[in-house]
Amino acid sequence: MDSDKKKKLAVNAGPSKIEGGAFCRIQDKPSVVSIQRNSYHICGGAILSENHVITSASCLMLDNLVIFGNLDVFSGTADLLESGSSQINRVQFVIIHPQYDAKNF
Repeated sequence: MDSDKKKKLAVNAGPSKIEGGAFCRIQDKPSVVSIQRNSYHICGGAILSENHVITSASCLMLDNLVIFGNLDVFSGTADLLESGSSQINRVQFVIIHPQYDAKNF
């Protein structure tokens, strides 16, 4: 992977909100994915089926608008900097739960 890609991913790495977490092998959690916009990780998700991934609505909303353009699902690796066995699939559409309310998040 080129150094520009590594820099992009590293720039987005902020403080973790997970306490007591641990690194794991992708074989242990194969349904975990990275949802990315323009090659930047914006949120985690989980594979529900061959064509469906679930994530938090707050990850895909900005000022009551759905962030849709240039979204990809990055799967098959636990290391975002190592893309050897990963798959990248373009998001075709986003469905926000009708009861999602950003004010109450």
